[in-house]
Amino acid sequence: MTPFLKARLGKLIPLLGSDKDGEVLATARAIVTALASEGADLHDLAASVNPNASSRIKPTRRAFSVPPAFDSLTHFERRAWLDVLIDAEWLTPFERDTVEEVRNRVRLGQCYDPHWRKKRRIDELLARAAAKGVRA
Repeated sequence: MTPFLKARLGKLIPLLGSDKDGEVLATARAIVTALASEGADLHDLAASVNPNASSRIKPTRRAFSVPPAFDSLTHFERRAWLDVLIDAEWLTPFERDTVEEVRNRVRLGQCYDPHWRKKRRIDELLARAAAKGVRA
């Protein structure tokens, strides 16, 4: 691990003790993203804490190292991802409504720029889909 990653994890790990579920989830995702930025995962983090622990066999098919982000996708990639997300059975009704609204507006034109909260929600759903192995 690089010193930058160690410093980043040193700031993130204490945040896992929050009493707010959303903060804990966001922190866990930030830890996974920080590890993925250096090609590591949670198993590598666990091995660095306890080097004597038996290593787990890593899966042969890995998820995206960095999940797709709404702003970094082209118009056609956005349409493809939103079409895939709308069919996901694991979406809550609120998430499905958000995806459907953004999807309908993206279909109308290339210049649609949703509110930052909707973008963040879509980015979280894209990350969850990518972690489940979903591809657009």
